[in-house]
Amino acid sequence: MRQVLPAGHAVKVYGISSATLNQGQWVFAFDLQGSPFAAVGEPRGAFSGLAVVQGSDEHTALAARIEQERQAALEAERKRAAEERKAWEEAEAAQRKRAAEHFSSVERVLTSGVVLQGVYIDEGTLSRQRHQIEVSFSDYDAASGTFKARMTWQSGAILALDGKADDKTLSMVETAWIANPRGSGVAFQRYDGTILGHGIDGITCRNANFDGQCSAAASRFSLGLPE
Repeated sequence: MRQVLPAGHAVKVYGISSATLNQGQWVFAFDLQGSPFAAVGEPRGAFSGLAVVQGSDEHTALAARIEQERQAALEAERKRAAEERKAWEEAEAAQRKRAAEHFSSVERVLTSGVVLQGVYIDEGTLSRQRHQIEVSFSDYDAASGTFKARMTWQSGAILALDGKADDKTLSMVETAWIANPRGSGVAFQRYDGTILGHGIDGITCRNANFDGQCSAAASRFSLGLPE
């Protein structure tokens, strides 16, 4: 608050005083002229809570304390953000390391029992529709490089696939519906993927067999470790 008048200040007022004799009794009245108290404020005692006078030592100390608390809050926020950043970077590094180890060999990918999660992106639509998918592997034969797979879509559809793999690539062909809740009549297709340090990236092929070059469809897929 701001002090407008010193303690003990007297305010001069003007008005009209009247006295009326009524049944033997004098009745006095005073009609105040103007607004002499408009700029005098309120007594300090009328202010409750934390109230200091602007420019006073009290005010200076309070401002310094508020600034100190503000700086402490900023420092605490910077520390919290740095700790969160560090934790995120460490988690990311651990995930990259885990992915690099998992995708270091096709045998590890196909025999670990880990269900890969990823996305199927339909590049043939204006909105590039994305569908969440999960793929599990089984029955890997190292001598022939063949395996079985099961692909689950976010729609609830489940497909069985046959696969072939070498050191850094794998192909999977849809062979049968395990679940087809929407009664889809979409033709089966092939998935040709490359095993990278972070996961498996690839394209889909219209030819639902392992023969010949991939007749590329307008879609691609990506698989990685679950978070």
